[in-house]
Amino acid sequence: MTSTLRLLVLALAVLVSSCGGGNDDSASHSGRPAADWTRDACTAYQTWAEGISARTMQMNEDLTTATPDDFTELRDLLVASFDDYIVLTDQAAEAVRGAGQPAVENGGQIASAFSSILVDFNEVLTAARMRARDLPVDNPDAFVRGARELANGLPKQLDLSTPFRERLPDSAPSELREAFANEPACELFGVETTSD
Repeated sequence: MTSTLRLLVLALAVLVSSCGGGNDDSASHSGRPAADWTRDACTAYQTWAEGISARTMQMNEDLTTATPDDFTELRDLLVASFDDYIVLTDQAAEAVRGAGQPAVENGGQIASAFSSILVDFNEVLTAARMRARDLPVDNPDAFVRGARELANGLPKQLDLSTPFRERLPDSAPSELREAFANEPACELFGVETTSD
């Protein structure tokens, strides 16, 4: 999950960099102090990652104890796992939205972008759930092949880092980068402070 969370913050960077700057001085930015917002937003992602990890361990245990010849049971276990992933993702998105926005330049866009990453993940997980639901239970070879494709393709669909990797340092205000670097709940994001 560590790399996935890093990818989330990197995706945020591109969204922030495309927001444009305002003419407000820092005293007029509305929202919560950057450190408070960052703590709550990162805690939401941390809770999400822990929930996804726990649910994945449970799914693996369930699949291990399932009857290997009952592909309907296996499919239902996969679909139930994706249902839970989607609920966890919705809860995390709601928690991030509930954190409000940081009182930094483009704070509203940053908060929206941070939350929209989870909305995008929800769409990917919803599509994966539909693919899992459609796995052919009457053809074991096709089932296994489809399940492998689903498992192998999902990380690639959630990998948002490629175009964003180098843009983070220039994208977020230094106060927010510093808050990320100093907040223990954000350590999975790998954000480093830089001096302006």
